[in-house]
Amino acid sequence: MADALSSVLDILDVRVAASARLEAAGRWGLSFPEPGQLKVIAVLAGQCWVAAGPADPVALRTGDCLLLAGREPFTVRSAPDQAAVPQPAVLPGPWPPVVYYQTGPEPAGPEPAGSDGRTILVSGRVTVDRYAEDLLLGHLPPAVRIGAGTTAAQRLGPVLGLLGAEAADPGAPGSLVIRRQLTHVLLIQVLRAALASATGPAGWPAALADGQVGAALAAIHTHPEQRWSVAGLAREAAMSRSAFAARFRALVGQPPLEYLIAWRMHRAAYQLRTTSHTVASIGAAVGYPAETTFSSTFRRVIGQPPGRYRHTAQRAARRDPGIGDEFRGHRGSSR
Repeated sequence: MADALSSVLDILDVRVAASARLEAAGRWGLSFPEPGQLKVIAVLAGQCWVAAGPADPVALRTGDCLLLAGREPFTVRSAPDQAAVPQPAVLPGPWPPVVYYQTGPEPAGPEPAGSDGRTILVSGRVTVDRYAEDLLLGHLPPAVRIGAGTTAAQRLGPVLGLLGAEAADPGAPGSLVIRRQLTHVLLIQVLRAALASATGPAGWPAALADGQVGAALAAIHTHPEQRWSVAGLAREAAMSRSAFAARFRALVGQPPLEYLIAWRMHRAAYQLRTTSHTVASIGAAVGYPAETTFSSTFRRVIGQPPGRYRHTAQRAARRDPGIGDEFRGHRGSSR
């Protein structure tokens, strides 16, 4: 099962995480637009309450982390009943890497954490391509709390701390590269935590956690070039053909061979973006020895022919991905 997750992580278009540090004191509350795809918040000191959409506030204390996924606006408050004001009204941006916020007459300063009831948060936002979003993030709950004593929190906290430190000194040599690498580590740790807490009835995370369907997913991802049939995948899952087909579709949301084709094309898309291999060799590597069949299938799944896709993707890759402001939603939107 781990091979299936690793193979997806290998082809993700992960954007550099926006990262920042918020230090707040007094009685305060801020409301923010939707987090976008995936946001992780870690409490370095103090405590706060976070609520996604209409859900009840979740208490976070030192060492706790929270995963926010999807399109629900969220609030961060010093107390569960504290009024929250819109973030743009008090912190219009552009934000510096470290933000001090206090409701009293004097601005908050960089005193030691805990000396005046200060709450210190660090957060990171990860953006992935549409395929990965649908596959990995579409079935996550809006908010998942990760307690301080868990292995996941102990791993997420230091990564976010490092991202916050790099964000505080963006002009340091190599800072952009470091943030890119930390983003990938952050995503892997987040997905581990999400998979461990997956409780939904369906979706790729639930399928990966299922011993039988997960074995079939691992086979598809490890050897996409093989001429898989439903019967062959059922053998990998140690199930009857009919039972396997029904269970796979119930968990993943599509039939096994439809999923196989989609995986092959997205694997090929990664090769087109990142290598100079010929279209024919890439097609053969994912199970299509006939280039014409590969090209027509690629166009049907991805939306454009392989050659055009390669040209467009490689041109886009030459652009600087940039670093967005944190505690915000999608880049480019009005906040």
